[in-house]
Amino acid sequence: MGTVQIDGSTPKITVGNATAEDATILFDGNAQDFYIALDDSADDLLIGLGSTVGTTPAIAIDENLKVNIPVTTASTSASTGSLTTGGGAGIGADLYVGDDAYLITDSAVLGFGADKDTTLTHTDGTGLTLNSTNKLCFNDASQFIQGSSATVISIGATDEIDLTATAVDLNGTLDVSGTSLLVGRVGVVTAGDLGNGVHIRLADSGAAANTNAQNLVIENSGHAGMTIASGNSSNGNIYFADDGANTTGVITYAHNGDYMGFATNDGTEAMRIRSNGDIAFIGATGLSAGDGLDDAGDEGFYYDATNYSQFAQDGTAVCDFNRSDADDNSRGIVNFRRNGSVAGGIAATNSTVAYNTFCGTHLSQLIDDSKPTILEGTVIESIDTICEWPMAKFTIPEHTDDNGNVIPAKTRRRYVLKTNNIGDNIKYTYNGVEYDAVVEKEIENEKLPRFKISDTEDTNKIYGVFFDWMEDDITNDAQVASIGAFVIRIHKDETVAIGDLLSSKGDGTAKVQADNIMRASTIGKVTATKKIKIHADGSYCVSCTLHCG
Repeated sequence: MGTVQIDGSTPKITVGNATAEDATILFDGNAQDFYIALDDSADDLLIGLGSTVGTTPAIAIDENLKVNIPVTTASTSASTGSLTTGGGAGIGADLYVGDDAYLITDSAVLGFGADKDTTLTHTDGTGLTLNSTNKLCFNDASQFIQGSSATVISIGATDEIDLTATAVDLNGTLDVSGTSLLVGRVGVVTAGDLGNGVHIRLADSGAAANTNAQNLVIENSGHAGMTIASGNSSNGNIYFADDGANTTGVITYAHNGDYMGFATNDGTEAMRIRSNGDIAFIGATGLSAGDGLDDAGDEGFYYDATNYSQFAQDGTAVCDFNRSDADDNSRGIVNFRRNGSVAGGIAATNSTVAYNTFCGTHLSQLIDDSKPTILEGTVIESIDTICEWPMAKFTIPEHTDDNGNVIPAKTRRRYVLKTNNIGDNIKYTYNGVEYDAVVEKEIENEKLPRFKISDTEDTNKIYGVFFDWMEDDITNDAQVASIGAFVIRIHKDETVAIGDLLSSKGDGTAKVQADNIMRASTIGKVTATKKIKIHADGSYCVSCTLHCG
C-alpha cells in the first residue's frame, strides 16, 4: 500500500475503540522501528524506539500533560544527552536541574530580572563578573559584597564580619574606623614572635621581650624606635594609669615651650628638660629659662647649661654628702676640678672636715666702685665704709605655663647697677618682660667693709691680699684673700726666706717683718721662696700662708 491521503476540512484518524488495550502507530523502518502509542496500563502517550509499547520510550506524556523524557543518556556537550536543541529554549516557570548545569561558551551570561539589570558574566580565564555596582547580598540587602567602584570592593554587614580562617593575608593599606579587638599576638610588617600583644617587627634582633613589658614590642636588627608627632603648639604625651588615676605618671614633650616634662602622682611635673640643655627638678620646673632658685621660699634643683646649677631647700639642709667607707680614715668627699686638674677638695674623718688647697676670701669694693687692674697678691687694707649691693625687687604675677600648669605669683630680686639709689622705683626687664621694681639693699645690716690698696707701712688694718675680681659681676666686687694658702706680692728689693713673717711695705707690696712675733700687722708667713710670678714693676709673688683673716 502506498500513500494514504485524508482530505476534508476537519480530517481525523481514530486508533482504538475505547477498550482497555494499547493503541499503537508503528513505524516499521529498515534499521530501526519507532512507535507512537497509548500505553493503556499507565495512561501515557509514548514515543519510543522499537515495536513494543512501553519499551525504550523516548517521550512520555501523562494525563496531567506532564512531559517526561526517561532516557538517561549523559550530556557532555550542547549536542549530547537525553534532549538537545539547535536553538534557544524558553521556560515560563521554574527550572529544576537534578545534576550539574554548564554554560559552555566563553563570556556566557546569566541574566536576572525582567530587564536583565543584573548579570553574571563568564570572564574567560578569570572567573565570573557581576555587572556594574550590583551587590551579592546575604539574608537581606544590609549584608553584601559589592564592587562599589572600579577600584573598591565593599563588604557590608549590620553588626559583624566574621573571618574564621586561621590566617588572613591583607596586602595594602588597612583603614579601620571604630573599635578593633585583636585577640592573640599581632605582628606588624612581618610575623610577630615576641611578647603577648603587638609586635612591630622589621627584622630579627635576636632579643627577647621582658615579661613585665611585652604588650608592645618594636624590633629591628638595626635602629628601632617610635615617633609621636603633634602640632607645633601642642603636646606629645605618654600617660601611665592605674585603677585610681589616669595621670599616675606622664611624659610630655611641649612643642610650644620646647621642653620635655616628667610628671608623677596626680600629674604634677617633677622634672623638665629644656631645649637649651637646662634641667629643672621638683619646685623648679615652673621657672623660666634664665630664672633661678635664689629667693626666699625657693625649693628644687635647677641645672643651667650656660650658667650655673642651683640647689634650694626650705627648712632643712640643702645637700648631704656621705662617704660610706667603714673606717675613720680621712676620705675624699668632694673634689674640685679646673681644666682637667684637681684644684682641691673636701675630705673628712668621722669627726673632722679638711678643706684642701684652702684659701678663704671676702668680697669687698673700692670706695668709688671702680674696677681697676690690681696685681695678684697686692696687699689690701680695709676702710671704715661698708659695701653696698643694690637689688631690684619685683613680682612675677600668677600665670599659666605652656603645659597648662598654674604658676603662683613670685617675688624676685636681682642685682642692679649702683647708678640706682636705694628706694628708687624703676622698670626692670627680666627674661624679656618689663616689671615695676623698687631698689633696696641686699641686706639691711651688711658686714663687709670696703678696701683700698695698702698705703701705710706696717699698718694693722690689713684685710688680706688681692685674689681677683668676681666674674660676670655688675657691682665690681673684689675677692680679698685673708686666710689659708695663697701668694703675697713682695717688694722688688726684699729678699725673703721660708718662715719669714710679712707686713705691709706701704705701696701694695709686702716686706719682711722686723721680728717673728705674730702681730695685728702680720699679713702671712712665707712657705716657699720660689718666685711664682714676677710683675712688670719687679715685685714678685711667693707662696705663703695668710694670717689676717
